[in-house]
Amino acid sequence: MAIYSFRIVGVHYAVNPDSNSHAEETELMHQRTAQRLRELDEVRPPVVLIPEPSNPADTRAVMARVDGGRIGYVDKTQLDTVHALFQTNGGRPLMAHIESVEAKKHGWMMVQVESKEEVRIEPQNQRGSVWGNWTCTLPVLPTIESQFAMMEAEAMLEDALSPSNPSNDTSAFGWTMPCTTSATKHASHANIILCG
Repeated sequence: MAIYSFRIVGVHYAVNPDSNSHAEETELMHQRTAQRLRELDEVRPPVVLIPEPSNPADTRAVMARVDGGRIGYVDKTQLDTVHALFQTNGGRPLMAHIESVEAKKHGWMMVQVESKEEVRIEPQNQRGSVWGNWTCTLPVLPTIESQFAMMEAEAMLEDALSPSNPSNDTSAFGWTMPCTTSATKHASHANIILCG
């Protein structure tokens, strides 16, 4: 089992969606950011890492989502590693847990992802292709927020119901018998079938 740590940055912008890199920052914005980071440090909810190829700033961006919304992005210096993990995971979102939090005005958090195997990291170009390989120049259609929310929910449900999850307790769902999950992907949505 290999463990990888990733720094999640940009929390300030996720918590203060009305701000941008050119707007003047206020003390209230800094307080909101620090408060949200303290909440995350206390509760430590699961974090889902999802690639965002339609991101206008960086097509290799990886969004971190918590509680149904964006909380930041994986630091760009770690993108080769996280993309290698996506390949190992069949391109599916990655489940992570919060390792540590730096609750300050431009705070950040560290998350950990467990992998069954070590990943081979190959440097990639801006379009996410291994250097030297042919790259497609077709446009990437933007992913809408509802698609990210669905991907996050699917990853969290699969993780919660995974037989390898030691904290797998279906009693919270009111189930009285063991349950199986089967996920079938069709185009941009997934059907999760549960027994009860």
